[in-house]
Amino acid sequence: MKKFSYVFIMLFAFSLVGCTAKLEKKVDELSTKVETLEKKVGEITKQVTRPQMPERPPIDFDKEYTIPTEGSPVTGGKDAKMTMVIFSDFQCPFCGQAATALMDFVNKHQQDVKLVFKQFPLSFHQNARPAALAALAAHRQGKFWQMHDELFKNQRDLSPTTINSIAKKIGLNMKKFEKDLKDEAVNEQINKDFTDGRNADVTGTPMVYINGKKAKSRSPEYFESELQRIKSQS
Repeated sequence: MKKFSYVFIMLFAFSLVGCTAKLEKKVDELSTKVETLEKKVGEITKQVTRPQMPERPPIDFDKEYTIPTEGSPVTGGKDAKMTMVIFSDFQCPFCGQAATALMDFVNKHQQDVKLVFKQFPLSFHQNARPAALAALAAHRQGKFWQMHDELFKNQRDLSPTTINSIAKKIGLNMKKFEKDLKDEAVNEQINKDFTDGRNADVTGTPMVYINGKKAKSRSPEYFESELQRIKSQS
Protein backbone atom coordinates (compact mmCIF):
# COMPACT_ATOMS: atom_id res chain seq x y z
CA MET A 1 0.00 0.00 0.00
CA LYS A 2 2.83 2.41 0.86
CA LYS A 3 4.45 1.86 -2.56
CA PHE A 4 1.29 2.72 -4.42
CA SER A 5 0.77 5.78 -2.23
CA TYR A 6 4.22 7.11 -2.99
CA VAL A 7 3.84 6.51 -6.70
CA PHE A 8 0.40 8.11 -6.75
CA ILE A 9 1.72 11.21 -5.00
CA MET A 10 4.59 11.50 -7.44
CA LEU A 11 2.32 11.09 -10.42
CA PHE A 12 -0.04 13.70 -9.04
CA ALA A 13 2.83 16.13 -8.53
CA PHE A 14 4.16 15.49 -11.99
CA SER A 15 0.73 16.03 -13.50
CA LEU A 16 0.85 19.57 -12.19
CA VAL A 17 4.06 20.40 -14.04
CA GLY A 18 3.70 18.16 -17.03
CA CYS A 19 5.05 14.67 -17.43
CA THR A 20 8.38 14.47 -19.21
CA ALA A 21 10.57 11.50 -20.06
CA LYS A 22 12.93 12.54 -17.28
CA LEU A 23 10.16 12.59 -14.70
CA GLU A 24 8.86 9.21 -15.82
CA LYS A 25 12.31 7.78 -15.31
CA LYS A 26 12.36 9.18 -11.77
CA VAL A 27 9.04 7.53 -11.02
CA ASP A 28 10.36 4.18 -12.22
CA GLU A 29 13.48 4.54 -10.08
CA LEU A 30 11.45 5.41 -6.99
CA SER A 31 9.08 2.52 -7.62
CA THR A 32 12.03 0.11 -7.85
CA LYS A 33 13.51 1.41 -4.60
CA VAL A 34 10.18 1.02 -2.80
CA GLU A 35 9.89 -2.57 -4.02
CA THR A 36 13.42 -3.29 -2.79
CA LEU A 37 12.65 -1.83 0.64
CA GLU A 38 9.44 -3.81 0.92
CA LYS A 39 11.32 -7.04 0.14
CA LYS A 40 13.90 -6.28 2.82
CA VAL A 41 11.19 -5.51 5.39
CA GLY A 42 9.48 -8.79 4.51
CA GLU A 43 12.73 -10.73 5.00
CA ILE A 44 13.36 -9.08 8.37
CA THR A 45 9.79 -9.82 9.49
CA LYS A 46 10.24 -13.50 8.67
CA GLN A 47 13.43 -13.63 10.73
CA VAL A 48 11.78 -12.14 13.81
CA THR A 49 10.21 -14.91 15.91
CA ARG A 50 7.84 -14.41 18.79
CA PRO A 51 9.17 -15.47 22.19
CA GLN A 52 7.93 -18.92 23.12
CA MET A 53 5.98 -19.26 26.36
CA PRO A 54 7.55 -21.83 28.66
CA GLU A 55 5.59 -25.06 28.58
CA ARG A 56 3.96 -26.14 31.82
CA PRO A 57 5.60 -29.35 33.03
CA PRO A 58 3.40 -32.43 32.65
CA ILE A 59 1.45 -33.53 35.72
CA ASP A 60 3.03 -36.44 37.57
CA PHE A 61 0.02 -38.52 38.60
CA ASP A 62 2.26 -41.03 40.37
CA LYS A 63 3.77 -38.47 42.72
CA GLU A 64 2.42 -38.78 46.25
CA TYR A 65 2.07 -35.61 48.31
CA THR A 66 1.84 -35.26 52.07
CA ILE A 67 -0.96 -32.73 52.55
CA PRO A 68 -1.59 -31.46 56.11
CA THR A 69 -5.26 -31.87 57.00
CA GLU A 70 -5.35 -31.14 60.72
CA GLY A 71 -8.07 -28.62 61.52
CA SER A 72 -9.55 -28.78 58.02
CA PRO A 73 -13.25 -29.57 57.49
CA VAL A 74 -13.79 -33.27 56.82
CA THR A 75 -16.75 -35.50 56.07
CA GLY A 76 -17.16 -39.21 55.44
CA GLY A 77 -15.81 -42.32 57.09
CA LYS A 78 -13.35 -41.94 59.93
CA ASP A 79 -11.37 -45.00 58.85
CA ALA A 80 -12.03 -44.63 55.14
CA LYS A 81 -9.81 -46.45 52.67
CA MET A 82 -10.01 -43.54 50.26
CA THR A 83 -9.12 -40.03 51.40
CA MET A 84 -9.94 -37.23 48.99
CA VAL A 85 -8.54 -33.73 49.46
CA ILE A 86 -9.85 -30.85 47.42
CA PHE A 87 -8.34 -27.38 47.05
CA SER A 88 -11.25 -25.18 46.11
CA ASP A 89 -12.51 -21.65 45.52
CA PHE A 90 -16.15 -20.80 46.32
CA GLN A 91 -16.42 -18.39 43.39
CA CYS A 92 -14.96 -20.80 40.83
CA PRO A 93 -17.73 -22.32 38.65
CA PHE A 94 -15.72 -25.50 38.06
CA CYS A 95 -15.36 -25.89 41.82
CA GLY A 96 -19.14 -25.68 42.11
CA GLN A 97 -19.51 -28.55 39.65
CA ALA A 98 -16.84 -30.58 41.44
CA ALA A 99 -18.49 -29.98 44.82
CA THR A 100 -21.73 -31.56 43.63
CA ALA A 101 -19.96 -34.62 42.19
CA LEU A 102 -17.79 -35.08 45.28
CA MET A 103 -20.61 -34.74 47.81
CA ASP A 104 -22.77 -37.22 45.88
CA PHE A 105 -19.86 -39.66 45.79
CA VAL A 106 -19.04 -39.28 49.49
CA ASN A 107 -22.68 -39.64 50.52
CA LYS A 108 -22.89 -42.83 48.46
CA HIS A 109 -19.80 -44.34 50.11
CA GLN A 110 -19.92 -42.93 53.64
CA GLN A 111 -17.84 -45.72 55.20
CA ASP A 112 -15.20 -46.01 52.49
CA VAL A 113 -14.57 -42.41 51.50
CA LYS A 114 -13.41 -39.33 53.40
CA LEU A 115 -13.35 -35.81 51.95
CA VAL A 116 -11.14 -32.99 53.25
CA PHE A 117 -11.70 -29.40 52.13
CA LYS A 118 -8.80 -26.97 51.74
CA GLN A 119 -9.24 -23.27 50.95
CA PHE A 120 -7.60 -21.96 47.78
CA PRO A 121 -9.26 -18.61 46.95
CA LEU A 122 -7.90 -17.19 43.71
CA SER A 123 -6.85 -13.54 43.72
CA PHE A 124 -8.98 -12.58 40.71
CA HIS A 125 -12.15 -13.81 42.43
CA GLN A 126 -12.92 -10.86 44.70
CA ASN A 127 -15.57 -12.69 46.74
CA ALA A 128 -13.68 -15.96 47.11
CA ARG A 129 -11.74 -15.01 50.23
CA PRO A 130 -14.74 -13.50 52.10
CA ALA A 131 -16.62 -16.71 51.29
CA ALA A 132 -13.70 -18.79 52.59
CA LEU A 133 -13.70 -16.76 55.81
CA ALA A 134 -17.43 -17.36 56.17
CA ALA A 135 -17.02 -21.09 55.63
CA LEU A 136 -14.31 -21.37 58.28
CA ALA A 137 -16.28 -19.19 60.67
CA ALA A 138 -19.21 -21.57 60.21
CA HIS A 139 -16.78 -24.47 60.77
CA ARG A 140 -16.18 -23.12 64.28
CA GLN A 141 -19.85 -23.70 64.94
CA GLY A 142 -19.85 -27.16 63.40
CA LYS A 143 -21.69 -26.09 60.23
CA PHE A 144 -19.02 -25.91 57.58
CA TRP A 145 -20.69 -28.28 55.14
CA GLN A 146 -24.04 -26.51 55.39
CA MET A 147 -22.27 -23.23 54.61
CA HIS A 148 -20.25 -24.98 51.89
CA ASP A 149 -23.38 -26.15 50.08
CA GLU A 150 -25.13 -22.77 50.29
CA LEU A 151 -22.08 -20.79 49.16
CA PHE A 152 -21.77 -22.89 46.03
CA LYS A 153 -25.49 -22.58 45.36
CA ASN A 154 -25.12 -18.80 45.52
CA GLN A 155 -21.63 -18.45 44.06
CA ARG A 156 -22.75 -15.85 41.51
CA ASP A 157 -23.69 -13.50 44.33
CA LEU A 158 -21.35 -13.89 47.28
CA SER A 159 -21.91 -10.38 48.59
CA PRO A 160 -21.75 -9.70 52.36
CA THR A 161 -25.55 -9.49 52.36
CA THR A 162 -25.87 -12.92 50.76
CA ILE A 163 -23.32 -14.47 53.11
CA ASN A 164 -25.10 -13.06 56.17
CA SER A 165 -28.41 -14.37 54.85
CA ILE A 166 -26.89 -17.83 54.46
CA ALA A 167 -25.45 -17.68 57.99
CA LYS A 168 -28.90 -16.92 59.39
CA LYS A 169 -30.51 -19.58 57.21
CA ILE A 170 -28.28 -22.37 58.53
CA GLY A 171 -28.81 -21.23 62.11
CA LEU A 172 -25.46 -19.73 63.06
CA ASN A 173 -24.96 -17.62 66.16
CA MET A 174 -24.61 -14.34 64.28
CA LYS A 175 -22.71 -12.51 67.02
CA LYS A 176 -20.07 -15.25 67.12
CA PHE A 177 -20.07 -15.56 63.34
CA GLU A 178 -19.36 -11.86 62.82
CA LYS A 179 -16.63 -11.98 65.45
CA ASP A 180 -14.97 -15.01 63.88
CA LEU A 181 -15.01 -13.38 60.44
CA LYS A 182 -12.62 -10.77 61.82
CA ASP A 183 -10.43 -13.23 63.71
CA GLU A 184 -6.92 -13.17 62.26
CA ALA A 185 -6.54 -16.88 63.09
CA VAL A 186 -9.26 -17.68 60.55
CA ASN A 187 -7.48 -15.59 57.94
CA GLU A 188 -4.22 -17.35 58.73
CA GLN A 189 -5.86 -20.73 58.25
CA ILE A 190 -6.73 -19.70 54.69
CA ASN A 191 -3.13 -18.59 54.15
CA LYS A 192 -1.89 -21.93 55.46
CA ASP A 193 -4.22 -23.86 53.16
CA PHE A 194 -2.99 -21.79 50.23
CA THR A 195 0.63 -22.54 51.14
CA ASP A 196 -0.20 -26.24 51.49
CA GLY A 197 -1.68 -26.07 48.01
CA ARG A 198 1.42 -24.47 46.55
CA ASN A 199 3.55 -27.14 48.20
CA ALA A 200 1.32 -29.77 46.58
CA ASP A 201 1.77 -28.15 43.14
CA VAL A 202 -1.76 -26.79 42.92
CA THR A 203 -1.89 -24.65 39.78
CA GLY A 204 -5.62 -23.95 39.66
CA THR A 205 -8.97 -24.91 41.10
CA PRO A 206 -10.47 -27.32 41.73
CA MET A 207 -7.57 -29.67 42.41
CA VAL A 208 -8.43 -33.09 43.82
CA TYR A 209 -6.08 -35.60 45.43
CA ILE A 210 -6.85 -39.25 46.12
CA ASN A 211 -4.71 -40.80 48.83
CA GLY A 212 -2.09 -38.14 48.21
CA LYS A 213 -1.98 -38.36 44.40
CA LYS A 214 -3.52 -35.94 41.93
CA ALA A 215 -6.75 -37.24 40.45
CA LYS A 216 -6.69 -37.78 36.69
CA SER A 217 -10.34 -36.83 36.37
CA ARG A 218 -13.23 -35.38 38.37
CA SER A 219 -15.91 -37.59 36.87
CA PRO A 220 -18.06 -39.86 39.08
CA GLU A 221 -16.99 -42.81 36.94
CA TYR A 222 -13.33 -42.12 37.68
CA PHE A 223 -14.00 -41.80 41.41
CA GLU A 224 -15.85 -45.11 41.37
CA SER A 225 -13.05 -46.89 39.51
CA GLU A 226 -10.42 -45.49 41.90
CA LEU A 227 -12.42 -46.65 44.93
CA GLN A 228 -12.75 -50.14 43.53
CA ARG A 229 -9.04 -50.24 42.72
CA ILE A 230 -8.09 -49.11 46.24
CA LYS A 231 -10.46 -51.58 47.88
CA SER A 232 -9.08 -54.44 45.78
CA GLN A 233 -5.57 -53.62 46.99
CA SER A 234 -6.42 -53.46 50.69
